[in-house]
Amino acid sequence: MARSLSRSNRHSTNDVETEAEWSIFLSAAHGRADIVEQLIACGRVQATLALPLEPQAVRGRATLVQRVIALHLALQSETRVTERDVILHQIDAGVRSRGGAAESASSSSSLTLVSFSIVPSDPGEGMSAELVRQRVASLSFATGVLRSLESVHGDEVSVAELREEPAVGAGGVGWDDVGAGVGLGFAAAGVGSGRGPRGEGLVGEAKCVQYDINAVDELGCSALHWAALNDRKTVINALLERGIRVDTASHEGQTALHWAALKGHIRATDALCRASAEVNAVDKWGFSALMRAAQVTNS
Repeated sequence: MARSLSRSNRHSTNDVETEAEWSIFLSAAHGRADIVEQLIACGRVQATLALPLEPQAVRGRATLVQRVIALHLALQSETRVTERDVILHQIDAGVRSRGGAAESASSSSSLTLVSFSIVPSDPGEGMSAELVRQRVASLSFATGVLRSLESVHGDEVSVAELREEPAVGAGGVGWDDVGAGVGLGFAAAGVGSGRGPRGEGLVGEAKCVQYDINAVDELGCSALHWAALNDRKTVINALLERGIRVDTASHEGQTALHWAALKGHIRATDALCRASAEVNAVDKWGFSALMRAAQVTNS
């Protein structure tokens, strides 16, 4: 399982998460019951910003990027997004093109792609991931983030400072807008393309990701499987309290109890048994949880 930064560390590090706690399955595996509950309650928003800035300069200010994203959303008070809710996934170099033709790396202007997710920790009444997505998808948000990163020289910035910045028009262009004479086009693999004027940021792939508590991954495993595999009793109890199906079987016929038993996790096994997990269920090889536990003991 890939390393990810805890939320408490996101305020003091400039590292960028490559495998972040934005997945209900990863969050369960990492023991993040708080994020699991947030994802189930209101989902998350995933987006990519394209900024005409030097990638290396932006990478060195990851903490500021995170803070600026949160503060610009905080200007829309109903979103209630804080710095703790912003998870940076990747800061990478993009390719800018002129007239629709991609330039070579030597001739192209600098372009930075910032991939991030937002998991609201204080959704509030009536708030949804869709509301946050609408704010993130606006040209005014992307351009506001860009202007802040250009004007702030340290790592500290406040809402008051952002309010003093020149207003950004609500109109503008997005990833899918194509028109003659509007300036430089942005293009990057996996994020789409569009055109925007100089000095503006663009947002690509702003989308909502909602989670059902009983959702399964490509292995057919639920969040309960991953919590059991890593002996995350707090997550197991939180999922059980929310009514997750305890006996969901993976594509190989294994339940969360199979995984807990296979790893010899007594706490997870006890919690699942107390929740009336089927102890006699067998996987595709005909093994029950007890037989899996015996294999661990024998080894």
